[in-house]
Amino acid sequence: MADQAPSNEPQLEEEIATEAFPMLDDIINCPKNPGHKKFLPYNEFKMHHLPPRYRSEKLYRYLKNVGDSVVRLTVTCEDGSKRFGSGVVWKYRGVLYIYTNNHVVETDFQAKNTVIDFYYDYKNCPDIQYSKGTSLVYTFSGMDKSMITFDPVPKGFDHFYMPDSGRCRGIIKVNVDGVEIECRGLTCVHKDKTCVVVRNKPEISWTDDLAKQATAYFREFDERDKIYATFSGVFESNEEMTFLEFDEVPDMIRDEMTKEEHFWESVEGKTYPVVIAHPHGGPKMVTIGRKIELENKEDMGVVLHHSAGTCGGSSGGAVVAIGGENKVRGLYSYAFLHCQGCKSDKYTSQTGSDNVNTSSLSIWL
Repeated sequence: MADQAPSNEPQLEEEIATEAFPMLDDIINCPKNPGHKKFLPYNEFKMHHLPPRYRSEKLYRYLKNVGDSVVRLTVTCEDGSKRFGSGVVWKYRGVLYIYTNNHVVETDFQAKNTVIDFYYDYKNCPDIQYSKGTSLVYTFSGMDKSMITFDPVPKGFDHFYMPDSGRCRGIIKVNVDGVEIECRGLTCVHKDKTCVVVRNKPEISWTDDLAKQATAYFREFDERDKIYATFSGVFESNEEMTFLEFDEVPDMIRDEMTKEEHFWESVEGKTYPVVIAHPHGGPKMVTIGRKIELENKEDMGVVLHHSAGTCGGSSGGAVVAIGGENKVRGLYSYAFLHCQGCKSDKYTSQTGSDNVNTSSLSIWL
């Protein structure tokens, strides 16, 4: 018999909605957040709503850019039922996708029967533009992630600021004892140096001489657009990974890395997760909470436990942990995808909230 979870442990639930409300005031007796007092309509979100330490025009504009990419999803399932969730527009090798949870969109049928609302920022908003899912590109129930294509891209949707992590992923080839070995690498900024980080493999013992013999190529959009690079040596190495220093950073990589910026200085104990989502299948809302803990789970990877208010329909929303350590796998900006939550007073003395939520490290925003 499986061990039972301790009774005082929060019992997290997936946060989809089965009914859409155009105003949170219309919801009677929400079991998790009665009255929704801490939910701020997205169109009313201003810089002064941020914690005083982090009020800057730069961070505010970044959060608004992220918020503009958050969409409402209306998913029709195989049995004809509907579910409402949130999603985030994400760019990979020049193509835009919607990133959301597996429990929001699970199948190709559901992806093709998903209506996407851009700019649903308040009730009767005249700026809403609609799109439609066209296919399921990727889904993984274990990590609770799905990625779908969509069409059309709304007029005026600004995606040029978006980082494109696909352009920074490369293939490194090196000859070891007459055998050519390949490994994958990711461009990052490590200790203010632009490098390619690779996971260590038993068959490769990286040295400066070996790094100088290696070549790497990156793809801008497809297999035909290969951009090559070489290395000047090993910048740093540890048990898990090695950072290879470029001879010269390719222009495409340099351009992409300029989109990565520090939006705040990390302060221990001063992390404020910002959630932007469509709770209850209604207009876009912003909530700000406190970090509970960061955990590396075997099934879901890195997850953020936090107290920012969420409800059914918030699954798939964007979560940015401002004030937290903002380099992840060498990249900048913690970007999580909201997935589960519940009402519990276990951490109320720590956070001042009875919301306990889990959001998984997902995308580079």
